[in-house]
Amino acid sequence: MRGSPEASSTTNGMRSTRVTGTYRQASSASTGPASRTSDSASATEASPPTNANAKRRRRTTRRAGGNNRASSPSTHTESGSGRLATRISSIVGTASHYARALRNSTLLLLVCAPVANAQMQIGFYDPVFAAPDRAVWLDRAAQAGSTVVRMDLNWSLVAPQRPADPTNPADPTYRWANVDAAVADATARGQRVILTVWGAPPWAEGANRPTDAPIGTWMPNAKALGDFMTAAGRRYAGQVRAWQIWNEPNLSQHLGPQWRNRRMFAPVRYRQLLNASYTALKAIDPANVIVTAGTGPYGDPRPGGNRIMPVRFWRAVLCLDGEKLKPRSCPEPASFDALAHHPYGVRGPRSHARNDDDVAVPDLARLRRVERAAVRAKTVRPATRKQLWVTEVSWDSSPPDPDGVPADQHAQWLTDAMAVLEKQGVNVVTWFRLRDQPPVPNFGATNQSGLYLVTGEPKPALQAFMSVRDRLSGR
Repeated sequence: MRGSPEASSTTNGMRSTRVTGTYRQASSASTGPASRTSDSASATEASPPTNANAKRRRRTTRRAGGNNRASSPSTHTESGSGRLATRISSIVGTASHYARALRNSTLLLLVCAPVANAQMQIGFYDPVFAAPDRAVWLDRAAQAGSTVVRMDLNWSLVAPQRPADPTNPADPTYRWANVDAAVADATARGQRVILTVWGAPPWAEGANRPTDAPIGTWMPNAKALGDFMTAAGRRYAGQVRAWQIWNEPNLSQHLGPQWRNRRMFAPVRYRQLLNASYTALKAIDPANVIVTAGTGPYGDPRPGGNRIMPVRFWRAVLCLDGEKLKPRSCPEPASFDALAHHPYGVRGPRSHARNDDDVAVPDLARLRRVERAAVRAKTVRPATRKQLWVTEVSWDSSPPDPDGVPADQHAQWLTDAMAVLEKQGVNVVTWFRLRDQPPVPNFGATNQSGLYLVTGEPKPALQAFMSVRDRLSGR
């Protein structure tokens, strides 16, 4: 999610800001010592924002929103208002049954296949899939070559009140209709759904949430999330196989607090959320695929900030200390099947992040190194090599955004990004935005990274995506 606490607006809830803060890089002056300190020690001072092209560095908060609201792309129209009201239509008939089984088995084969041999799957993540006209855009996604779509499971909207029987999806408190409809429409079009849970309801947040902490982010209760995931797993058994637990937990817009008493707190709480969800979903079906939250690409070098560098964050989650990745005591190893990241770049897809603990498109080896060390040290379960998923990446284009990259370059960057990610062994990529947002209130608060203009006209990036599809499928 692209974003900045300094310049945000609530456009579709969780994605809405420019890169004046959250997605900026620290300056190169902070590269060495700041990114190599022990994870339990104090770090050097944070660096000021860089002065690179502001638009190319822009990224949105998207989930938490800058105005302390917890609205959901999956349950709002493109303007962020109005809830979908269509109840799921039952998927019946032999053809639908076998099509669903094929989709699920394909995803299972992808996850179980040797990492180096699995064909990279590509698709989209776009709030338009929750809009009233989502069928049109799901059709276009499929026509472009998408095989997987990422959708939101906003905990606070499904469970606004504490349920009496939280593991029972039939509890009358639960409001599943919007998610039901979106999942049904996607699966009917051959799309494998990744459901991303996020946004704690008030009754499941920690006490004394600061006024500047976005609703739904403050110390979510792990047991309550586990109960909710049991209900969700039962609800969507046979329809959804891939479950992503939270979003960008290394950013305070999505999980807080990041630090307590100069020590990292968010990685500890995130491990608890992840493990509770893993246990719940695997109990329902061992073939469920548990995907970590995608981490934001950049962090602050010093402790106490609003962002933790992604490599440092994963070291903490996986109980590894410092640059040497020394194993340390861990209350309970993290449990997951795939490690996710959002490698938004300040520049193009071949430009590296300056700091060793930040991760742009070509830097995924930095995360792979941590993951492999955790497997060797058995600070992760199962202690087997994990897949790498990129559940968000994109750049904005001009037109329509005057500060975006030229449309032809936008298409080339999409092509290059997919090639660079594939070379690094990434297994799943969901591009952020199929259709541009309207520039309301302005271009700075919205996203124009789609393959279509808001009017529905295709951009050069559409053909680029289709060419990637053809190359991956051997056409």
